[in-house]
Amino acid sequence: MPPNGEGERPLPLLQRVAVVRHLDLVAVEFELVNLVLARAEPDDGLLLVPSGPGALLIASFPPQHIAERAYFEAAEGVTTPPARPDAPPDPAGSEPPDRPPVLARFARRTTVAFQVPADATGIPFTTAGLLDACRRLPMALAQNANPPGLDWWWLDVPRRLGGGGGEIPGLRILERFRERLTPIEPLGRALVDRVTRVSGRQPAALTAASVIAAGRATLRQELAGAESPLVPAGRLNPELVGRLSDQASRIAGPLGDFVDERLYPIPRLERVPRPPTAQQTALETPYRLVLSPNDTGGWQHAVEVGADNTVESQPVELWHTRLGVRGDDGAVSESPDPARTVRAIWARDPDFTDDPTAYPLHSTTPFRMSLDSKDRAMLVNQTANYTLRRRRFRTDPPPVEVRRLMLSSLGAWLDLLGEWEPADMPSGVSIIEQWEHRAPMGRDAYVKVVYPGFLFPFGHRASLVKITERKLGWQGGDPIAYLFQRYYIVVRQIDRSYHGGGFDAARRRLPFSSVRVLTRSTPDLDDPAEHDLFDRRQDLFWPTVGGEPFAFRLVGTDRAGRAVEFTAPLLFVDGGNTTPADQISGQYQASGRHVRPTLGQRVSFAPPAGADDTTFPTQTLTFAGTAANLGEGEPPFLPQMTAASVAVPAVERLTGRADAATVGYHQRYLDHGADGAGNPGQVFLQVSGGVPLDFGGQGDRSGGLVQPNLNVSGLSRLKGPVAGNTDVAAAGTFDPGEFFGGAGAPSPMLLGVFSLADVIEKASLAAGDLAPSFVTETLNAVEAFVSDLDRLRASLVDLPATLSGVRNDVEAAVNTVLADVAALTARTPLPDGKLAADVGAVRTAAAALEGALSAAGLPAGAADKLRARLAPIQSTLESAAVGVLLSALDAVATGAQLPELFANTRLEWRPQLRSFPASADAAIFVPNDPRGLSLAVELRGGRGAAGPGAGTPGADVTCTLERFSLRLVPPATMLVLHFDKLAFRSKAGSKPDVEVIFGGIEFVGILSFVESLKDLIPLDGFSDPPDLDITTEGISASFSLGLPNLAVGIFSLENLSLGAGFRIPFVGDPLQANFSFCTRENPFLLTVALFGGGGFFGITITPNGVHILEAALEFGASVSIDLGVASGGVSVMAGVYFRMEGDDASLTGYFRLRGEVDVLGLVSASLELYLGLSYEFSSGKLAGRAVLTIEISIALFSTSVEISCERKFAGANGDPTFAELMDPDPDAPEPSPWEHYCRAFAEA
Repeated sequence: MPPNGEGERPLPLLQRVAVVRHLDLVAVEFELVNLVLARAEPDDGLLLVPSGPGALLIASFPPQHIAERAYFEAAEGVTTPPARPDAPPDPAGSEPPDRPPVLARFARRTTVAFQVPADATGIPFTTAGLLDACRRLPMALAQNANPPGLDWWWLDVPRRLGGGGGEIPGLRILERFRERLTPIEPLGRALVDRVTRVSGRQPAALTAASVIAAGRATLRQELAGAESPLVPAGRLNPELVGRLSDQASRIAGPLGDFVDERLYPIPRLERVPRPPTAQQTALETPYRLVLSPNDTGGWQHAVEVGADNTVESQPVELWHTRLGVRGDDGAVSESPDPARTVRAIWARDPDFTDDPTAYPLHSTTPFRMSLDSKDRAMLVNQTANYTLRRRRFRTDPPPVEVRRLMLSSLGAWLDLLGEWEPADMPSGVSIIEQWEHRAPMGRDAYVKVVYPGFLFPFGHRASLVKITERKLGWQGGDPIAYLFQRYYIVVRQIDRSYHGGGFDAARRRLPFSSVRVLTRSTPDLDDPAEHDLFDRRQDLFWPTVGGEPFAFRLVGTDRAGRAVEFTAPLLFVDGGNTTPADQISGQYQASGRHVRPTLGQRVSFAPPAGADDTTFPTQTLTFAGTAANLGEGEPPFLPQMTAASVAVPAVERLTGRADAATVGYHQRYLDHGADGAGNPGQVFLQVSGGVPLDFGGQGDRSGGLVQPNLNVSGLSRLKGPVAGNTDVAAAGTFDPGEFFGGAGAPSPMLLGVFSLADVIEKASLAAGDLAPSFVTETLNAVEAFVSDLDRLRASLVDLPATLSGVRNDVEAAVNTVLADVAALTARTPLPDGKLAADVGAVRTAAAALEGALSAAGLPAGAADKLRARLAPIQSTLESAAVGVLLSALDAVATGAQLPELFANTRLEWRPQLRSFPASADAAIFVPNDPRGLSLAVELRGGRGAAGPGAGTPGADVTCTLERFSLRLVPPATMLVLHFDKLAFRSKAGSKPDVEVIFGGIEFVGILSFVESLKDLIPLDGFSDPPDLDITTEGISASFSLGLPNLAVGIFSLENLSLGAGFRIPFVGDPLQANFSFCTRENPFLLTVALFGGGGFFGITITPNGVHILEAALEFGASVSIDLGVASGGVSVMAGVYFRMEGDDASLTGYFRLRGEVDVLGLVSASLELYLGLSYEFSSGKLAGRAVLTIEISIALFSTSVEISCERKFAGANGDPTFAELMDPDPDAPEPSPWEHYCRAFAEA
């Protein structure tokens, strides 16, 4: 077409032309690239025609968006005083809006470039013609503005295949791929060309081969076979082979489907974002974010003003152009279409980067707005960066869905929605999960940005939501539509499990197998930037409401499947946060918010082997986090429990004290778990500082004979509390020297005097009852009954062969009831009456066993053990309780949840004894039966108001020490006590029963003179003592026997008695035994004519030695006369008294003279002279005392006079030492005797 008509003057060359139409406010500036004006005919209108290739019509619009300051808004209901008198109170942390004008920034102009084909007909050079061309022409786009749905997986074939470089095997695969595609014309050649452009290499000569004939199996064989000429064996990624094979199958399928789904025009891709050129479409809306439609997009708008809108008084629609999807017929559809998308191809921020690991921080510079520079950088990379590695083997970035995009002279109308699945996005970089942007006429109305992340330390997936929306605010009484911005967190992962996936030691460091977050969404938060860590802004911060950390409601499922509810402030950690987890954990713990109260809930800290063997009432749990590489899509940390404050029920119930213990996981448990050779002792918790288990105040709960005091240092699933070096216990060894006593716990004693570490042999923790077992169970009625039956069945092995019949009956009855309970648990119906009959059979068999035990001749320990097993079963099967039990058993069949009625604690122990000291000559304690000590304590505590056994807790205690001797005290042994049995039995609600059977007494050494008394002392007098005194301090048993007087002529022996006593203190003092011949208060009397005398002897002995030894003898004469009117008498007595108590001893000799006279009962007088002389062994002094007492009585008048005198005489060690003489005395005239002494010899 000639540029102008014949003979006309040349038309001007235009580069820009502005189109303005006032009726509907069209305001578009067009840039003409390689377009010139021409006329088809001289009389025709002007046309724009291409002057060469690459002709463009570029439409430029005024700024389409205004970035406006947003004001931070905190949670409603939390208010602070207003900043100005005329302003209403603002929520705490909210920013009060400023008076207009509000800070704002314009976006740059928006350009839409249209390609004008070289053979295109001219474009009428009119407003309507230019606008119509914008509807018809395809757009010129940036090279990374592609439509959705393309599978670009083959772009990375070379890199995924080998990793070797050089002549890349992937390229050779593409060449073979081309060969397979060649016969499909023109489809095959188009695909070959595009694959070639992607690979950057020119194709080799094409050979004919049939993809359809080859099929999927052939291609897979050639790609994966060991003899493949394409790729060396072992260098193929198996996943890639599958994808290539799948692609081949699709190509071999219906070609129509392949064209529809796969063959969009494929340009050479820009792999990273680049700024659009001046000749490419670039929509800057919103502010600084450059969007681009894809090549399926087209624009639809009015070309002319409607005929009805030509009258100036008639409203006219604002001219605008709308983005739609161009069909095959060239028409643009505005209906919803998956292809109507845009990509954010660039951001005009100075700190923009296409490196996701170097994003800028979130910022409010120059002011708070709906999108900040980091948001824009993430949107660009998520929609237009083809180098990001996706987890699902794809490199096609998902674009943004367009619900509405309109351009006008007054700004753009936006309704955009972008959604990205975090699992499809690169791992370890910050991303946006959702972006929703609604902006009418270039002004934001509602913008939602969602950032995926995790809650520290438990790792639940959560999203931080930023909402910027326009709402009415008030200034000076006028409503003004401000932008307000708020944040809140939505929990995406309600339940998080900590099973499997490696890091077993780290996963064991948490008592929960899973944690559920009950809080689905937080209230609006305070500004994250004000509560961040490490200056990470909203990437790492404490969610805070009203200045206080927000407490999430959590429910942990412990290792026994029990729910534990607690609250905890949690950190929000962005998915792309790069701060190491250990540093985050350090700040988390430093905040003090890591210690969370659990209010006494019972928590199982390790997988249980039995009821409650790893469960403890817990007051607090202390949490932290530890770094862990859990894989893509997972948080880079795991939660851990660093400490817990727990009550150890066995300690609390046995000692009567509620001492909290601070515990943490034991390393053996973390490394090996609670099972296996690595932790045979099954120790799972370490106790910080230890907790004393001291029976000093509750000896009645250990039988008084033995007090196994220990300092609890660890907790074992096998034995309960353990003491000493927990590594020794974890190795499965019971070492009494390590186990008992320890810091804070008194040395444990047998009979109150022998250290258990000295008299008990080492053993294996797994060797039955050789080591003490502390077991606490919280059970319902059915579980308690079944537990008792199991323990009774296990104890039947102790029965001798003579009781095999009874044993078989009991075992059969027990097994039947256990089978019934199992059937009920499985909800298997039982015949009517069967359950009651079977329970009755157990009751009958138990009664028969109780009767047989008395006649069986069993060792006392074995019999007591069986009786202890029988007692709770018989109690449960009493007529008053059996009905409740049967009701509970029936309830099991319906799946009913029974209340926990019982909190039972058991201490069971039957150790191996040894002599102490080990030498036979020096031994004080000699066990004749190495297994003669047995201790069984069971505390049954009712938790509910009903059910068998419910009610007040009670203790059943059986402690027996059999066949042992006490030699008191080597090497100067004076007394040997032989015991056949020492037993203490206490049953809840019954009077304690004490049994002491002596096997013999020997008086030896310096007390051999008392041996003559041996035959008179009743050796079995304590078997059923007539005087039994039981107090909270202990048990006292005593026996006293008066002997008849003996008189022969002038010889008289009167007031004879024998006594024996035995005391078992529950606390404090050791066992005591005492023997006496008469007493100080009641001595024996011996008279021969006018001469007489008397005395007594007593000894109290403990296993430590003689506690008290005292004896006294006195002799004298007495004469009296009575003359009727007067009477009188004179007596003279002399004696000696010896007392030894502990290390103190005294010896006293005395003389007493007494005379009296009486006349007619009216006048009397008496005189007494006492002289005493005592030797104090401790001080080596002799003390003398003389007392003269005179008393006169005349009728009604009486008086007495006493004159006394005391003197002490120092022995050889009585003089003071030089140090004592020179000791400073502040109260003396010379306070420093040594200085005074030295000055006396000083030179003048």
